[in-house]
Amino acid sequence: MSARPDITPELTVTRLLEHYPALEEVLVGLAPAFAKLRNPVLRRTVARVTSLRQAAVVGGVPLATLVTTLRDAAGLAGPGAPIARGEEAAHGAASRPPWVTEFACAGVDDARADIEAGRMPLPRILAALAALAPGTLYEVVTPFPPAPLLSRLAEAGYRVHCEQRAPGEVVTSCTLAG
Repeated sequence: MSARPDITPELTVTRLLEHYPALEEVLVGLAPAFAKLRNPVLRRTVARVTSLRQAAVVGGVPLATLVTTLRDAAGLAGPGAPIARGEEAAHGAASRPPWVTEFACAGVDDARADIEAGRMPLPRILAALAALAPGTLYEVVTPFPPAPLLSRLAEAGYRVHCEQRAPGEVVTSCTLAG
């Protein structure tokens, strides 16, 4: 095998996994959509022409988060990283907004079993949120920060707050903006 390439936004998913096979689990952990990379047909076709930049869009993961996480896991962190860490956990490290504790919780969806089984809970979550009354919130429990969900809800005008409450338990609180 030739020298390992640097992990940059333009690296294809196939080259990443050929040179850094241990990163498959890291990649899948970043977004449930990446679990499809375990399909050999997809791996031989789509992954060959998909850059990490494109994969970030498909997975709903900020590009800087994707590349930095992969570089860190590969031991490539440090000076020269192609993307700065400027967007640290924008939905997690910040203090809890008042609405998270002030609003009544209308429901909780523990999506961990679905994610572990490779099922996408997003349609069910979106349906529950569509029925959400003003002044209430909905919580989604996942094993990791649900980047695709956070992006999708922010685009749809929801307020979201994501925090790790225990190992393997990330709670995303959602409410209608306004």
